[in-house]
Amino acid sequence: MKEVIILNAFLFACFLLFFLTPRRRRDWLSFGIAEAFFLSFLFEMYGFAFTVYVLNSCFGIVVSGGSPIYELLGFSPVLKEILKWVGVSLVSIGGSLVFLGWGEIYRGKGDLVTRGPYGYSRHPQYVGLILIATGLLVFWPNLLTIVMWPIIVVSYYRLAKSEETKLLEKFGVRYERYMRKVPMFIGWKRAMTKITSEKSIDPCLSLVHQACNILPEIGI
Repeated sequence: MKEVIILNAFLFACFLLFFLTPRRRRDWLSFGIAEAFFLSFLFEMYGFAFTVYVLNSCFGIVVSGGSPIYELLGFSPVLKEILKWVGVSLVSIGGSLVFLGWGEIYRGKGDLVTRGPYGYSRHPQYVGLILIATGLLVFWPNLLTIVMWPIIVVSYYRLAKSEETKLLEKFGVRYERYMRKVPMFIGWKRAMTKITSEKSIDPCLSLVHQACNILPEIGI
């Protein structure tokens, strides 16, 4: 199991480094928090079951099999299976946002990016990362990830605010207009209006369509 933890932690670190490309000290701090969250998730699943240990030793609660939090709450097998698929879906959507956001930045070549996922959120990659963390939390909740989830959210919120200060200095009025039109993180109303106007019956098709447009332009 140790090899599984090391391999998955390495792959997740490569994913973050390639698509988010941390450069400044604050970037690396947020990267470290995200990696620590993923490591705690892996350790609970494949290594030392910290949550089970705490529940057993401190509270005398015996849980076994599956997620200890779901066992503690008494969730039925059907509900646990549904929640696992919800978690997988959130991770998939989050990963797609990180990829699509990177693709638009790549195509922008240093200019202000306002299309694709950036037409709905000023920081879609950070939204994607938070969705990935939320999906993992829903898939296999434990004490460590429950504690660390809000830390990730706050960390990337502060990182987004810091970046916006620099973007205002770089793009000036253009970025001010962009800020007035597009929300910082999630613009549900704007996104649903766009989907409705295009008569799309499946929002996921929009992500697939954008990915198909990006892949040829980046040589994949």
